Amino acid sequence: MELVLEERSSKGIVKDYFTRLETSHKSFKEAPYLYKTLMDMTESDPILFNAVSLTVDLATYKGYDFLGKNKRELEKARLLFNQELDFDQVIDNLMWQLLVYGDAYLEVRWNDSKTEVVELNPLETTEMRVNYTEHGEIVGYVQKVEGKSEKSWVHFSKDEVIYFRHFWVGSQVQSRSPFQSISRAFSTKVYANDYLQSIFRNLPPKIVYFLKNASEKQRKLFVENLIRAKTNPNMDIIAQGEAFDSKMQQVTFDSGLMGVLDYFRKEVLMVTRVPPHWIGILDGANRGIGENVVIPYETKIKKIQQKIASQINKELMPKLKLSNLVFKWNAISLLDEKEVIANMAQLSAQRFDSETIIQYARDHGLKLSDNAKIEDPVQTMAGPQVQKDGAPSRQRAGKSDQMGNKLNQKGVSQESKQKLDSKKVSA
Repeated sequence: MELVLEERSSKGIVKDYFTRLETSHKSFKEAPYLYKTLMDMTESDPILFNAVSLTVDLATYKGYDFLGKNKRELEKARLLFNQELDFDQVIDNLMWQLLVYGDAYLEVRWNDSKTEVVELNPLETTEMRVNYTEHGEIVGYVQKVEGKSEKSWVHFSKDEVIYFRHFWVGSQVQSRSPFQSISRAFSTKVYANDYLQSIFRNLPPKIVYFLKNASEKQRKLFVENLIRAKTNPNMDIIAQGEAFDSKMQQVTFDSGLMGVLDYFRKEVLMVTRVPPHWIGILDGANRGIGENVVIPYETKIKKIQQKIASQINKELMPKLKLSNLVFKWNAISLLDEKEVIANMAQLSAQRFDSETIIQYARDHGLKLSDNAKIEDPVQTMAGPQVQKDGAPSRQRAGKSDQMGNKLNQKGVSQESKQKLDSKKVSA
């Protein structure tokens, strides 16, 4: 039985539907943001580039898997995604575009008979346009080819493209811009870098000689020497005539300008939630930086994974005739795995069956074999074991070690009394 998917639509009118139309074609709407500017921002700033790159790497390096009861279908899906469709390369490309642009488009290539998917290709977001009705129902897609007439544009039907949106807000069909909030800070940072570059290119001379009673020709030569000296910091100015010298104040970089650059660097990084010390900004980094920094960042990654997985399960899996399986991401960190394993132990202690515990582990990102099972816990008469810490000073005290167990009614232990008596005898 083939799953039929219907596009959601509303009675309301899409935001700016009648004002944001192509001048040459009234069906395809222009993107709400200049995509090229967003990529230029990312490529020109090492902090922003590394933040996006790190997010993509962490979201994909643990890979993905499938949930289902049919082992043959599971093996078929893994073989199809890993080898035939080359999904690892595709998903990296899509996630890069999703983080930078907010929108990403995946082309689904069918065979000639339209019965089987043979290829997956990421499309260029900067060239894609969406054809949708005034109520938000997507009719199709078109690739606007730069330098070509409208007749050369590439048209796609709904079944040939899977559309991913990062920040879908309000009635607008396309995503909001992820970097719009830092556009002003980024542009100011560019001006600050340009100013810093101009200082290095045009350092003031160390000593300037001011002429007195010089002729017009001497003054002209002096000005020419001054211009040359501004681009050559090792050159002193030589002039003719009576003169006196004056030392110039040197430019300092340890405060002021560097503080401004550091402020804007952190503001640009804020929107990505990447911990600063993960990309080389070690100011204030210490061993105390832990879950309060990592958890928000991992939450962002999991949310991106959730949105991608939702579209894959809704649109791609039915097209691949794998509707009985669920695409899911593996746990992204050891912290995640440790937490899931601890919860599995709690479920086992509560006498949940093995199948339920295994399903819980797979749903939360653990990659387990198809034959995995939970053994019954060994019951002991002594009750639960208390975990001991490796450091002796941090081990829990037993009843015999508790303070006050060896004190008499006067608050003095037998050992203390013996020490006191020995001191009296020696005295």
